[in-house]
Amino acid sequence: MINSRFFNRSELLGFLALAVLLFLILPLSLDIFRLNLVAKYLTYAFVGIGLVLCWGYG
Repeated sequence: MINSRFFNRSELLGFLALAVLLFLILPLSLDIFRLNLVAKYLTYAFVGIGLVLCWGYG
């Protein structure tokens, strides 16, 4: 199972709620234009996190 050192119960529930929102609710409720915007912003977020990790701040 998941090591309790990384996730406690409330963090795991928050992560699961975010995953359900991203993978189930958003694709079913948004039109294709808004869904493409969400995908673009998520891509920029991943690039930003990657840059921060490369520069050593993470």
